[in-house]
Amino acid sequence: MIQIVPVAQPAVASATQSAHTIAALIGFQSQLEACIALHSNNIVDLPSSLEELYKLWNEAHRQSKKPPKHRGNCGLPITRSLPPQLQHYEQDVKSRPTFKRHYPDQALYRVTLVPVCHLITPQWYADLDYIAAIQRNIPQPGDLEEALELAFKEEDGIAAPSIVTQGNISIATFQRPASNLIVGSPEIDSTNPHKTKVTWPVETKANYLQVCEIDSQFVIVNGVHRSAAFLAAGWNYIPCLLRKAKGLYEVFQLGTLGVLHEPQKLQYPPYICSLFDPAVALRFQQADVDQQLQIISQWTATNIVRVSQGSAAPLPAQAQV
Repeated sequence: MIQIVPVAQPAVASATQSAHTIAALIGFQSQLEACIALHSNNIVDLPSSLEELYKLWNEAHRQSKKPPKHRGNCGLPITRSLPPQLQHYEQDVKSRPTFKRHYPDQALYRVTLVPVCHLITPQWYADLDYIAAIQRNIPQPGDLEEALELAFKEEDGIAAPSIVTQGNISIATFQRPASNLIVGSPEIDSTNPHKTKVTWPVETKANYLQVCEIDSQFVIVNGVHRSAAFLAAGWNYIPCLLRKAKGLYEVFQLGTLGVLHEPQKLQYPPYICSLFDPAVALRFQQADVDQQLQIISQWTATNIVRVSQGSAAPLPAQAQV
């Protein structure tokens, strides 16, 4: 049995609790969705009353109806190919174990350059402090080799879990700053004839900067913070893993937490540039949390009647050797 146990954090910051600044696109949600999202995401400086919160939402919703403040030289919403000297990079990416595990259908994906100003964010908020930290490592505009390394970086290793065993129950607990741990199906290792191992593989999600093209609109699937950092650093086109789809829910499961509903269908979608506009993306303080993932295993042993292949009846359980 697998359980993923979220970390429960208090709604009010304590003296020892750290926090970061987020840009929240609540105006692109319904009033009810925005209220639920803010109250369930460890925001430590929420207004003291619902009336005040509704006023914030009304103003943000009004601002979301205005054209986005794109950079002046954002260009047309079209892709570009990698330059000839870097076109080998696509095959290099597709040969990686990470790609083969998380993107099994190679034909769906290609490595290309997309216009960063035209990237739509489906996430309802982003961590501005994290964007600023990434921006410090963004290469100079035009340095595509370094940009490719940042866009297609592999995940860091996973720290060993703590394991507690009591009787026939064991609990393995992983803790990680990013909420990107996933649990695979159980695996059986019988290479040793005297020992069989049943394991639960735990790994991080693929961390490639990925974009989905839907009706000539570009929606970020993964890498909102990196894309925003590229924009802030002056890039016009950035590398990504691109696939086409008919709708957002070809790449996100319906009801995925934190995802705006089909934002590309809005008259004025929430573009990356919207995150840098305080009138559109309201600023809040969010408590720092870790993802805590627990795998709980329990074993039991019982005697059952053997299904005989011949006519002989099985020996009584107490007589078997």
